[in-house]
Amino acid sequence: MVDLFSSMTALQIVRSVVLGVVTLVIIVGNSLVLLVLPRMKTCKGNPRLLLTSLTIADLLAGIFVALPMTISSVADRWVLGNIFCNFIAGARLAFNIAGLLSLLAVTIDRYVAIAHPLRYNAVVTRRKCVFIVSLIWCVSVFMANVYGPIFGHIPAKYFSEHCICYFTPANVNEFDWTVVFCLTFIVVVPFLITATVYMKLFFILRKRAKFVAKFTNTQNTNIKFLTTFFLVLLYFGIAWIPYALLRFTEIATDFVPPKEVDILIEILILINNGINIFTYYFRNNDFQGAATRYLCSCMKGNGGDKSQTSSSISTSAQMI
Repeated sequence: MVDLFSSMTALQIVRSVVLGVVTLVIIVGNSLVLLVLPRMKTCKGNPRLLLTSLTIADLLAGIFVALPMTISSVADRWVLGNIFCNFIAGARLAFNIAGLLSLLAVTIDRYVAIAHPLRYNAVVTRRKCVFIVSLIWCVSVFMANVYGPIFGHIPAKYFSEHCICYFTPANVNEFDWTVVFCLTFIVVVPFLITATVYMKLFFILRKRAKFVAKFTNTQNTNIKFLTTFFLVLLYFGIAWIPYALLRFTEIATDFVPPKEVDILIEILILINNGINIFTYYFRNNDFQGAATRYLCSCMKGNGGDKSQTSSSISTSAQMI
């Protein structure tokens, strides 16, 4: 162990430590969310289903993407074999796509709940949500295969600057339109839709706050709505827009980014898999209470959630 660390460069040590911390947060945090989410009183039905899909995608990305990246960073090479390299390349695409599409579904669900509360139950039905979640995962697996086996981007190749395996084009001299397609419809389009929805919500809540403020003080609730929406959009943009711009630049030109930039962008994407925990859950009082009760019950050995709070929170604020 001493020989291993003595042979590591400063960049490798910093990279490995950061990846290790991010991996731990993603796996432990999302696992806790999956255990506590069913115990939350204010997150039930369709919102819970959509958030569960998002959490599972983030957790799987932590296990099958972040963890292998950490191992590869410490070893400074790929040690998990060629078969697993191909699997990881496909899993990275599938779980990231599932996470982005699940986040988009959560966004649209919250928009309908806030902008059209009286029509929410009629528009967002259980059957529709189950269909949407199933479609998200089918599309994610299909897109991973489109970029991989179907269009000849195999076998996967390990890139040391990224500490992860990627599918590589069969002919590196050809214009890789599948990358453009994936980045456009999986990153750019969802980001633009999310930004548009959040801007509309901003004006809706601001207009509603001015009206309601004449009769009661709801400014704090509206501020919490807008803060959450802004954070989600901010994290989305910071994590994925630089990645998309970098890949577009690489395709259009012969630009080769420094390996420090590559690993930084990969880490930002991984952080996005863990930041949803803090955005949607750890800022939620109901989640904090449910998590505390669950952890206390586990420490006492009864393994269950024995108590319930009686606080009443509005339906539109149940996930904020």
